[in-house]
Amino acid sequence: MRYKKGVSTHPMQPTMELAKNLLSNIIEELFEDKELVITSTYDGLHKKGSLHYIGLAFDWRSRIFTEHQIKEIIDEFKKRTLDIRYQFVIEQTHVHLEYDRRINNEKNKVNKKR
Repeated sequence: MRYKKGVSTHPMQPTMELAKNLLSNIIEELFEDKELVITSTYDGLHKKGSLHYIGLAFDWRSRIFTEHQIKEIIDEFKKRTLDIRYQFVIEQTHVHLEYDRRINNEKNKVNKKR
């Protein structure tokens, strides 16, 4: 994992630090010749109320991946986390990943038989 020049490397919220590490591991496992490049964390201009500003969102470079590879990475991430509060937005130049605490993850849990 590396950061684009000028991007803040200041630690993010713990959920996003875990997400960065997991995403990096998935990319390394799936594609030997590629790595996660963080293109925005706290920095840059984002919408009012953006989760970037509180350490709950980051952007990562997408131009080194095909659309199919991006889908594969996201699917694997979702499979490993099983937490619907992680939200991906595929933009033209990057993929945005955020952790939206307002979403109730209880809906995503499987009911266990007693």
